[in-house]
Amino acid sequence: MVNKSQLIKKIFHAALLFVVFACYVFPTNTNASSYQVNASIPYVAPSQAATINGSPDGTTVANALQTISGSCQVQNPADVVSVWRGGTSIGSTPCNSGTYTLQIMLIPGDNILIVRTANASLLYGPDATPITITLVLPPTPPADPNPTPAAPSPTPPSPAATQNQTPEQIIESTNAGAMTELAAQTTEPFSVLSTNNDVTVQVTISGGQKPYTINLDWGDGSTESHSVAVAGVYSFTHAYEKDGSYMVRGNVHDVLGASTQFSYAVISSNPKPGNNASGSTYVGGNIGNTNPIGTFLRKHWKPIVTAVAALTLAETTYVLGKRRRYADYVAYRRTHTSRAKKIGKHR
Repeated sequence: MVNKSQLIKKIFHAALLFVVFACYVFPTNTNASSYQVNASIPYVAPSQAATINGSPDGTTVANALQTISGSCQVQNPADVVSVWRGGTSIGSTPCNSGTYTLQIMLIPGDNILIVRTANASLLYGPDATPITITLVLPPTPPADPNPTPAAPSPTPPSPAATQNQTPEQIIESTNAGAMTELAAQTTEPFSVLSTNNDVTVQVTISGGQKPYTINLDWGDGSTESHSVAVAGVYSFTHAYEKDGSYMVRGNVHDVLGASTQFSYAVISSNPKPGNNASGSTYVGGNIGNTNPIGTFLRKHWKPIVTAVAALTLAETTYVLGKRRRYADYVAYRRTHTSRAKKIGKHR
């Protein structure tokens, strides 16, 4: 049989464990806003492949700079359309109301191109059917028998000279860039805006003749120019004033006037208001919404703990009182039994 002290200890320990458990499991603040769940749910991947206008497959062209356009799936937020060659993205642009237009640089020979679509969660949809475009550059004019001596320390062309080119000059300079293998390759196919609406574009410059001039158009009316001495990897950061989708355009000119171009998509991870999102970033919600018992306990934990404590005290009091009554009864019986024995002896 359990003695009185052991019983009290068991009851006290059980009540203490429950109170500690309740304090750790059930927060003191029962406001629903205290139970926010921040979770990023991927947007639905594109289900339709982008199309390409016209019939460029199997064609032969003479200009390195080409424009590809077509239709793309409308989703919210907007998807990205990118063109890939040999496993590398050579340009990207946001899908704008179901259409896209993108300028890309070809290399001499066969260019096997694949148009791909992706969303803000970096999930890709089905690829378009690959196409092949062959670049055959015009023959170079014969060398001048009396060339002008080159400057001992050539300098890159000025930004004004590279930004104000005529269409004919652009064709000539980009063809020269393709011939000298001048290239500007972004490290990533596209970027998703950060929470601060800023983006960093990393570009690898190779080929051509150093030094180089880099012109950037960030797609929001902001432009900038940089001169770099050698080929290599360069990073450029820009902060947008508002959330949205943008296309960054860049062109690189070497010291001899050859050029190359690239297009780079920057998209938002937030859906446009007033439209149904093709996925969502879920923020908020009471944890108890998925568990009614959990909701009830979290909402009423204080009265529950109070009730348990009161019951524990009442049970302890009852047990102690019962044992005291039993002790009084035993004492009473002993007293009366002793008196009865004495009376019997006197008789």
